Amino acid sequence: MIFVGSIGYPVWNIFVVRIHPNGALDYTFGEGGIVIDPIHGNSNAYALALQADGKIVLAGDTGPDNQAIVVRYHGDGSRDNYFGEQGVQYIPEANEGVGIAIRPDGKILTANWSSNAALGNLALAQLLPNGQRDLTFGINGVFKMIDPGMRPRALSLQGNKATVSARKLTGVTFKQIFRFLLDLNVGVLSPSVTNVPNLLVYPNPIAEQFTLQFGLAEPAPVSVHLFDMQGKLVQNLVQNQSFERGEHMLSLSCPGHLPAGNYVLTLEVAGKKMTSIQIMKK
Repeated sequence: MIFVGSIGYPVWNIFVVRIHPNGALDYTFGEGGIVIDPIHGNSNAYALALQADGKIVLAGDTGPDNQAIVVRYHGDGSRDNYFGEQGVQYIPEANEGVGIAIRPDGKILTANWSSNAALGNLALAQLLPNGQRDLTFGINGVFKMIDPGMRPRALSLQGNKATVSARKLTGVTFKQIFRFLLDLNVGVLSPSVTNVPNLLVYPNPIAEQFTLQFGLAEPAPVSVHLFDMQGKLVQNLVQNQSFERGEHMLSLSCPGHLPAGNYVLTLEVAGKKMTSIQIMKK
């Protein structure tokens, strides 16, 4: 059994302990059954999940700038330095990681709290198995929801549905439960952002024909590629086609021979990958 939390040492540090079923410390883990990890000092752990390979992933926060983090450890308690940045992935869009779950494909989903309501009180973040952000999820790997006064507390995952419990202070305390349907991202249009092209796909899920809508800040050659979830190129849908500044709509076809499932559509501008979106083929 594994437990996580925080310990004052003298500032807060992540605390992980593994015990045998009889309650005795597992001395093969960390130092005497315990791992104390300061990260950058004033670090806390609030939730954990176990991968199928025995690795341990934690959600929490770290100082001095108080940002959410995900940390991964090997089964012996040592930090997995091949994950994120020396074993840690930082999520500065949020202040506190409160829940974590492993998806069937190995991706890591976390629920996070932000004290800045303008940035979204709830931030769901998704990481690839190597700890890097999943850019097909939300915006830059993070989906934000604004609900002033709401503070998420825990995350559970069933299939492609994520459930987040929360409390809300409005004079009295209310309990809230949110459910999110994953893998059906249709994109986000944000005209105020000019350095990253907007990308929208509909319908999504796709039978065969679909519309791709994107915006450019300046004229440029554009390519659109379709990849499977292992990163293998499936088809080049658009190859170095010139477009003017502004919004554009393309009618495209998903190859009929492709099996049903999830794929990633990427948009390249002037030969540089700018944004991507996950689609589902029916």
